[in-house]
Amino acid sequence: MPFSHSSKHQQSSFVSSPAWSLNTLTGSTVSGSGGVPLPVTPVLSPVSLPSPPGSARSSATHSGYAYTSHFPSTPGAPHIGTVPLPPLLQHQYSLPTPPVSPERSRYAVLSELLVYTGHRPAQLNFNAVQPPSAACLHPACNPHAMNEPAISTHAPSLILEIPGVSGGCFYASGTRGHAVTVRDVLHAIYAKLSECASQTDYNQLPSENHKRAASSSFSQRNRVTHDPAGLRRFDLLGGRTTFAGLQHAANGADAWHVRFI
Repeated sequence: MPFSHSSKHQQSSFVSSPAWSLNTLTGSTVSGSGGVPLPVTPVLSPVSLPSPPGSARSSATHSGYAYTSHFPSTPGAPHIGTVPLPPLLQHQYSLPTPPVSPERSRYAVLSELLVYTGHRPAQLNFNAVQPPSAACLHPACNPHAMNEPAISTHAPSLILEIPGVSGGCFYASGTRGHAVTVRDVLHAIYAKLSECASQTDYNQLPSENHKRAASSSFSQRNRVTHDPAGLRRFDLLGGRTTFAGLQHAANGADAWHVRFI
């Protein structure tokens, strides 16, 4: 009868001798007839079979039993382990970060004569009822400041709007495709507010107080100089006709709201 021995990782068997006893396993001898010692059959251990070269790990089966052995993939080839990159090199091979644009390249800057700060610009006094030629500059201001670009990008035009008064957006444009200037902006505002206001414009004023202020503005102006055209858009401002500056539209549109005080 064959005797098998089991372990946790592999199975192996022992080849039985033709005749064995406890004495053969312990290495002792047994006496035959006439007291002549009989040779002891040694215990055989399992022998693993080599796998073909070029196989990192192979298994062979012999007589129903599997044996495992290890051989290098290429005979005589040195083993090279992995070498980790130093932290500096790891950062060099990481994904690049997009460059950050400077702040001044993200936003256009208005001329200081046009910036809205909640009150009249310190260096400009412009009443929209009168033409820009009547506007006054501060004595310390550059006398040619009104001819300078209205915005740092030197755009040829600006989109303007006077909420509730202008009836929508309108343009301030430079002459012959040149950059729009401060004077161009003031001329565009004056021209828009000098337009006649329709009954619809008057009816769209937000409250009765605004309507009474518009009617009062027209009456006072007409008493000084008779205006046969009737109600004009600057009357809809209700007497608040002093230019206070431009403010970028809060809804993200590419337009500038004209403010008055």
